[in-house]
Amino acid sequence: MTPILANLVWPALILTTRMLAVWPIAAGLLVELFFVRQATNLRGARCLTADITMNLASAALGIVLIPLSGIIWELLATFTIYPLLNVGSFNPVTWGATVLLAAGVNTVAEGWVLQRGFKQKLGRRGFWLLFAANLVSVSIAFISILLHPPKT
Repeated sequence: MTPILANLVWPALILTTRMLAVWPIAAGLLVELFFVRQATNLRGARCLTADITMNLASAALGIVLIPLSGIIWELLATFTIYPLLNVGSFNPVTWGATVLLAAGVNTVAEGWVLQRGFKQKLGRRGFWLLFAANLVSVSIAFISILLHPPKT
């Protein structure tokens, strides 16, 4: 689903479409390859396979879960934060939350792949390092929205 075809558009929906672009994907693969190499005992082809597999899983799940997390944010914020700040959906707080939620969704999906598919234990430190790696690719997608806003 593209934001142009949606009857309702919210930040997480726009961010999701940008996360499927070449630059965020390439950055995510490179940064996370370094993470997988440093934070696990995987090496060589198995390390590359883990990187690609976990990114495919997070992309597939993220198409649904990131917009869903954004809708949940919108429902909560509509009754709490938005009235206090006197703002609507497209505001700096929501964009920040959207970026963090997207990085979190990807981190959980990728961590699950590393644990279940490749028998790797992440631990708390590994989780936050993987979150930071995901934050890089999600931030690139967000910056692309700032530089080249979607046309309506």
